[in-house]
Amino acid sequence: MMSETENNALSPETAAPEPSEATPDFVNPFAKIPADWQKHDSVFAVLTLACSVLLVHLSLFGGFRAGFPLSYLLLLCLTVSYMAKVPHQRNALALFAAVASLAASGVFALYNDGLTNVLLFGGTGILYGVFLSYSFSKSTGRNPILRALNSVLVSAFQYIAEPFYAYNAYRKAGDKRGPNRQVLLGLALSVPVLIVVLPLLISSDAAFEGLISTVFSRIGTLILKIILGTALAIFLFSLLFAAKNDFAEKAPKFESAASSSFSPVTVATLLCVLSVIYTIYLLSQLAYFFSAFSGILPAGYSFTLADYARRGFFEICAVCGINTLIILIISHFTARDAKDRIPLPARLFATLICLFSMVFTATALSKMFLYIRSFDLTRLRLLTSIFMIMLLVLNLMLLIYLQNRKFPLIKVCLIFFTVVALAVGYCDIDRTIAAYNVTRYQNGYARNFDVSYLGTLSDSAVPYLITLTDDKNPKVREEAYHQLYYRAHRLEILDEGDQKTKEKGFSLSHYNYTQHRAETLIRKNLKTILAHAPRSEEDPAMIYD
Repeated sequence: MMSETENNALSPETAAPEPSEATPDFVNPFAKIPADWQKHDSVFAVLTLACSVLLVHLSLFGGFRAGFPLSYLLLLCLTVSYMAKVPHQRNALALFAAVASLAASGVFALYNDGLTNVLLFGGTGILYGVFLSYSFSKSTGRNPILRALNSVLVSAFQYIAEPFYAYNAYRKAGDKRGPNRQVLLGLALSVPVLIVVLPLLISSDAAFEGLISTVFSRIGTLILKIILGTALAIFLFSLLFAAKNDFAEKAPKFESAASSSFSPVTVATLLCVLSVIYTIYLLSQLAYFFSAFSGILPAGYSFTLADYARRGFFEICAVCGINTLIILIISHFTARDAKDRIPLPARLFATLICLFSMVFTATALSKMFLYIRSFDLTRLRLLTSIFMIMLLVLNLMLLIYLQNRKFPLIKVCLIFFTVVALAVGYCDIDRTIAAYNVTRYQNGYARNFDVSYLGTLSDSAVPYLITLTDDKNPKVREEAYHQLYYRAHRLEILDEGDQKTKEKGFSLSHYNYTQHRAETLIRKNLKTILAHAPRSEEDPAMIYD
């Protein structure tokens, strides 16, 4: 006899229902929904691959000279064309970024200073990101630098697989025997035919044999360009595809916890301690610290002019940099009042720290100018002076921002730093250094003129070395000839046996105005340079380096 429990378990009402054909398939709610792929994307994927290979050929294999601005202009045109159907915003900052980045790339065709070009290359990438994000992205609430880095780096790598998912879904939804598959089938069938036909054609004609030999001799470089171009194409197209579909904007938003902030009392205490220390420092150094403004050594000190000018300079620069960083952090993380302002005590002490930084910066600059007047100009002295001027302006902007929260600090800083970078790039710091030092020497102001230092600069110094070959001082004249001789080897105008080499053919991707001018001047004066060649068994390249 069955129990009541067993009877209920076997009853039709409680039994599991039989699966029926009408039951819908299970839909995974976590399945990835690919972005919409269109024929427009297919066309530009191919164009991006072709452009990427061309970019690698013009820029990387062209030595980042005249080919780089051409490559970047091509990238801008590709970006604008691909994003033409995307609703864009008319933004002054985006337009400034596009024009400034194109101008920055133009420096590569004019001058070949390595450090400047590396900095401008990074700046060009940031400005391109600003242009892309402010023109086509709907994201708001982030500063331009973060938006640029997100557009150029984060989105490109985070969504690098999205184009593949989208194209795969597009292909599955379309005709599987469409024209793309037919083309691929035709290419596959052509391989065995060419394996038979090509050897016959090579054997039949010497000219065709020479052509094929030339092609295959360069096939290694071509394959490398294609591989690098393909990698770049994947990166660029993922970047553009992410910007077109605005994945970051469409991603689900989550409420984040309230960000931690510093108490105004904590901030005021920290800044008060720093203010007291800086005040004591200034009071203890009045007799020495401010004498740099007068351009004379302080009385009673036994160290030299160089010791005085260098003493504490880089330490003061570090202090100014730390102060600026502290104020930036405090202005962002300090708890604010009902009017969205930093409370008055903390704001007053922050203002005082900015003023201290500006005094320190001005004093450090005066010491640097004293040093330059006494010992000429070098790259380190010039770049450090520019950095200190930028730091001075940045502290001035921070003062304004502390008093007015609506002041667009990051945007103004971005524009200011871009203008300074373009000015540094187009003024050609090596030419500026050479012109300053040679002019001071010829006017009788330089007491320690170093001709060999001009040889360590880029090709921009060559015209000034040519000028010094007519100098009345025989030591200066001979050293100028020696540096030109070493430069002739560096530019491969002379071979190892001091024989003149053939002039290189014109190549647009390899062209650089400064190098071309230097080569022309050295070849014009080559006989005289060889007549004054240094009597040394050392390798010219090693001497130059």
